Amino acid sequence: MTETYDFIPPVVSASEANDMAELARVLEAWEAAEPRSPVKEENNYPLGPFPACIEPSTRAGKYRSSRFSLEAGSAHIAQYVLAGASAGTLTALENGCNEASDWNTKPFDVLLENGWYPDWRFGHMGDALIRPVSTRKLPLVKYLLDKGADPNRNLTLNRSPLELACVHADTEILSLLIAHGAETKDRSGLLLAAKEGKTDMIDVLLDAGAEIDALPNNRRVTERVEAEDDWGTALHGAVERNQVQCVQHLLAKGARRDVKNAVGLTPLELAEKKGLTECAELLAE
Repeated sequence: MTETYDFIPPVVSASEANDMAELARVLEAWEAAEPRSPVKEENNYPLGPFPACIEPSTRAGKYRSSRFSLEAGSAHIAQYVLAGASAGTLTALENGCNEASDWNTKPFDVLLENGWYPDWRFGHMGDALIRPVSTRKLPLVKYLLDKGADPNRNLTLNRSPLELACVHADTEILSLLIAHGAETKDRSGLLLAAKEGKTDMIDVLLDAGAEIDALPNNRRVTERVEAEDDWGTALHGAVERNQVQCVQHLLAKGARRDVKNAVGLTPLELAEKKGLTECAELLAE
């Protein structure tokens, strides 16, 4: 090791090559350095640049390197995982958990063994469940839920994993979240699914007990959100996005036409305000 901040490149290189001897040498040098040495720069944690080191291993499915990187500096791993920088670690681990790595979740096992738990919140990012839901990583979603992740505990941008699934994922992930207790009532799932025109999602939510004419009553719903024309029932959401087939589907499912949103508009009035002729004609029948 030189007296410059060169920890990341050799660890990434060794991880990509699965060169355990070189990886051990670099990590041991990092461990041995004084907390404020030029090698460690401003970071007291031995695994400070950890995300850049772990992703090549997990992406390539090389669990030995990943495990060694995780276990090096074991006296500090719990503190590191619970530090702010570990949001980047989770992103790196999730990036490495993919089809190419045969959905390698073993590094997550190491984190769990060292005091981490899936519901730990990382600021606006939410928790470990948020990102794989949004990126449609079903095996990782299933793994985290099986390890005890609570689909209702943490939000990101005021949205739960279920609400994110309604926008970004598919019915398989949505059904899995519901099977593990994700709340459907008083959430925006139906509204968001309707905006996206996802009638299959709507059917899953209705079968799980979501109320077709309900106005979302989310935690942390702001007055600004409620004051938007498109906030309201699923029918309001479908109309606002001009999702004609979704409007037809909701009406066939028994959605009421007379429910007003927070700004006093029925779905028909919303359609007329926006000049959405086809939706207006359906609602006026």
